[in-house]
Formats: sequence, C-alpha cells, structure tokens
Amino acid sequence: MEGMLRRLYGECAVLLRKDGGFPLDLTEGPVTITVHAPAGLDLDGLRAAAAQDGMAVQTQGEDNADAAVCLVCRDPDDRAFDLSEEEIRRIRTGRAQHGRFLLALCSEIPLDLSPIMEDVQNILLLPPVGEGAWQTLTGFLSGEIVPSGRLSETWSQLPPKEEELSPGRDLTGVFRDYAFYEAADVPVLFPFGFGERLTDFAVQFVETRVYGSMARVFAMVRNIGLWPGREVLQLYVSLPEGRFRQPRKVLGSFVKTRELWPGEVAVESLDWRMEDFATFSAADHAPVLEKGDYILLLGVDSAHVRPVSTLRLKSDVMIPEGKEGMEGIGRIEKITEDDLPAAGGEHAFHHPALSSMTDWEPGKAERIDASCLPVFEIDPKLFWKRRPRYPEPSEASEAEAARMTESELLRLVEGQGVKTMDLTELELPSPAVLSRSWSREGVRELGAYRAGDARDNGNVLVQIPCAQAFSKDPCLAAGICAALVRGVQSRRHYGCAVSVLDGSDRSISPRGLRDGLLRPLFLMLREAEPAGIAVPDGKINGVSALNLTLWDHLLRGIWMYGGALLFDGRDLLSAYRCGADALLRGPGGGKVRHEDLLRGSARMLDLLAVCQAEEDEKEMLT
Repeated sequence: MEGMLRRLYGECAVLLRKDGGFPLDLTEGPVTITVHAPAGLDLDGLRAAAAQDGMAVQTQGEDNADAAVCLVCRDPDDRAFDLSEEEIRRIRTGRAQHGRFLLALCSEIPLDLSPIMEDVQNILLLPPVGEGAWQTLTGFLSGEIVPSGRLSETWSQLPPKEEELSPGRDLTGVFRDYAFYEAADVPVLFPFGFGERLTDFAVQFVETRVYGSMARVFAMVRNIGLWPGREVLQLYVSLPEGRFRQPRKVLGSFVKTRELWPGEVAVESLDWRMEDFATFSAADHAPVLEKGDYILLLGVDSAHVRPVSTLRLKSDVMIPEGKEGMEGIGRIEKITEDDLPAAGGEHAFHHPALSSMTDWEPGKAERIDASCLPVFEIDPKLFWKRRPRYPEPSEASEAEAARMTESELLRLVEGQGVKTMDLTELELPSPAVLSRSWSREGVRELGAYRAGDARDNGNVLVQIPCAQAFSKDPCLAAGICAALVRGVQSRRHYGCAVSVLDGSDRSISPRGLRDGLLRPLFLMLREAEPAGIAVPDGKINGVSALNLTLWDHLLRGIWMYGGALLFDGRDLLSAYRCGADALLRGPGGGKVRHEDLLRGSARMLDLLAVCQAEEDEKEMLT
C-alpha cells in the first residue's frame, strides 16, 4: 500500500520546467543533495525520505553535493503571491553554486515566478510541506516517481485586480481563470492544464462520433520518449456568441491515460454533452443553447489546442427544466415561524440585489477558423422536454420514521446517528492539490484507501468542501470532486456531504450563479450522488441564503437530487427555512412542525442506508 500511496501523491506533482538534469543517476552509489531551505523549516522528514531512496541531505554551505534543491514553501493559509527578496536570493545563490539545480515549490496557490524564470530551468510543484511532499520530492530525484500532474489554474505574471475593472461587475461567475486571462489579454507564465513530461507523447485525433446531443472524440496517444508516463487529454469547446458573451473556449471533458511505457499506445475517448454547457438566461429563467457552431478543440493544455470537429445547431434551444422548477428557483421568501414553508414570493432574479449585478464582459471574441472541419448537424428536436420527478424518501424510510417517537425524530434530524468528519481528518491532500492530478481513477483510489485506513466505529459522514475549492474550472472541479465522493463512499459506514458554497458573501449575477458557481455541483451530480449536500449559512448579493428556496427547488425540483439536504448550522428552524432536511452538526433548536420532522428523518434514514451498505452494494447506491 505504501508504494500505491506514493504513486498517487506523485500524480499530484506538476513538473513546470525541465532541462534533462533530473532524475539523478543512483547506479554509481549514494548521492548527496544540498537543500536551500527557509530558516526554521524542519527537514527531518526530508532526510528520512531521502535515506530510503539512497540519498543524503545536507544543508546550505556544505560542499561536494551532486545536486541542489531550493525549497519555496507556502502554508495553506499563506496567500502570498509574490516571491520575497529572501526567496529570490536563495534561489539565485543556489543556482549559481550548483550545476544541477531544482526549484521545489510546496504550495497550493500560484506564485509569480517571473523574477527567476531566466535563472531556473528545473521547477517542480509539490503539495504543501508534509510527508507527501517529501516522499514525492525524493521519489522524483531518484526516478521512482514520474510526475504526471497538470496545473488546475493558470499561473500568471500579475494577479487579476478586480478594482481595476468596472465596479459592480461579476468576476466570479463565467469568465474565470483561463477564460479571464484570454479575454483580458493578461500574460501568463504557465497556462491552465499545463505540465511538462519526462517523456514525450504524440497525440493524434482519430474521429468524432455524435450520439444525439453528445459528442465523443477519440484520440490516440503514443509514448515516443524514453521514460514511462501518463498524458492528460483535454477537450475544449468554443461556444457561439449571440445574446451572450462567451469565453474563447471552455473545458468540456478530460481523461488521463494509464501509464504508457516507451512505444506503447493508448486510445482514449472524451464525451461532451451540449445541454450541460447551456447558458442560463435570467430573462427566460432557463438554460439556452444558442444557434451556431460549437467547435471541439483537442489539446494537452488550454494554450495548445487544435480544432477537430464542429457541431452545428440551426436554431436556439431552450433546455426545459420543468414549470415548477423554473418558477421556484431562487425565490426570495419572507418566512416566519408561523408560516413554514411559505409559498409565493418575488423571483430572486428580479430582486434589486441581483438586478444591479452584471457580468464582466470583454469584447466579442475572434472566432476560430473551422472551415475545414467535419460538421455534424444537431437537430433541435433532440432536446426533449423533460418531466422533472421530485425525488421522495424511500417508502421503507417513511414507514420507519412514522413509527418513531418525537424525541427519536429530533435526535435523527440533529445528526446524532452519524459522526461528521472534516476532509482533513482523512489526511488527504487538499482539494486544490488533488485537482492537479487530473485523474478520476487516482483520486477515487486515494479516497477509498484513506477512508479504509481511517475506519471509525459507527457511521461517518465526511464533509467535502464545495466544488469550487478543487478548481475554478467547473468541468475539472466536478470530475475530481465526484471521484473523491465515489472513493470515500465506496467504504462501508462512510458517506459524503458536499458543500454547495463556501459560506462567504457572494456578489454575483444570475448567470454567474448558475453557469459559474453552481455548474460544478450540477456536473458533479452527473457523475456521483453524495449521501448529503451541505447548505451553508452564507449570503448571495447580500441576501441570506436561508431566505432563498434555491436549494430545494434547484437540487430536487430541477436536478432531481435524492439525497439529504443538510444545513451547516445548529438551528432546525433555519434548516427548514432553506428546504433542508436535517442539521449537519447538531444538536439544534427551534420549534418545527411534525411533518417536517417526518420528512427530514426519512431522508436521514436513507442517508444512513447509504453509509451502512456493504461495499459491493455501494456502486449501485452512489
């Protein structure tokens, strides 16, 4: 298992630059490494990891080293974007003193490396300081680990400064990360999805097949280098612009190959559904696919893509969400203790707090030349009018809840039948680091391994941060978050509760809310169904999320999510105001109706059934 864990950590490491000087040759005897580290950094873990790989670590100032490593570290709470003068000095000193020099960045966030880009030719991005970082670093130096990670966000020379753009514009919705940098022409050091490889790959487009409104792109990958390695294929889509400004391209799908040895070939497929990337129209209260050409772009990062096929839609298509869902989504309701749940109310997208917020929009993007591409005509009639089915608790759970006493129902909806565990207690890398792996299989395997290793008595509900914590890109965030959910929930007695938002006060437009912040959650629910969804006590445009019936109407009425909605607070009354079923971290208080207790208890019994299921039954339930 230790080798498996080390390999999975290596999938999260990103090689940003290389000159062929690493890994080191250990066949001729022990190797000595000089480490230029920040003052006060404990290197005992690094020395132990290096010793296991046949290397010795010495500190700065000692002579006769075979190579040097300079460590630049950022704690998870440290958001310093710029390198300090002391860090720049250490990097340049180490590079001047040693022929073989590696800059190791232990950080969750991007850093501005522009001051030292001309000085350093080998850069490795690692998780923050800890066991995983040291084992990955020494594994790379010894050749035991081949980094196969890719960047989950763009690394730029200058961070985007919102105050320099028009005030009152939404920068957190549609134009995020690479979409913003491309639209605003901001220079970047390393593009989204970028990562060097120790080996070389040849990627060849094979064909595109269209099934209704879904496109499946096939590509062949050949390892033409001298090292084993894994390639990440990325499928981007250029959306047509009509009523809505669109990013130049958006990530639509991705896949990571298995480890390919020199000369080995793999054929991979990438699926993209048109309706999943429809643009939400506040005027129509529904997602809309605009007529025009949807150009599929295949590549290995956001800056290196080529068009391969075109899907042509001859007329606008409104994606039906059901009358009940469209009327209810996002309503502002004034709810009192005597009127619970309330009906009616003003639509949130007509509320003054939302109507004053608009998206930041660039000029119209230059269209990609797709004149020589094969064109697939998409019939607008393929987008059928769905009849939403509001998911109810199972009949068995409803019957069992009806037999319970009032006190038993209260204990159940206050979360006393399940233990809540933070993701950090599983000793997993942070969501931002996990997303660098771009590997659904690797993250799922790591989640299952850590959940099994941390097995506790009773039922455990692991709280997973909102999908935005994984990446600013909805597609990548959803894929990695779903893989983690499936991995953790594959273990008996374990379930997951994914947070809807991070609980902060968001200023965002209706389109930004649906197409930006909530799209990762929608795409994640396409791949996995967590036992619970955690509803935060935050604000959206200054309006309390507890006064928005968004969650119950959107998650159940439109997306047909059948799990439990859990309020991340300690007040049952507030939980039922936002359509939740139970408390995530009870016990709670507040006078509530008996029928609400029955409904919430039935949902919690279904949640416990998911946690308690045998491991061979988990796949069907989640």
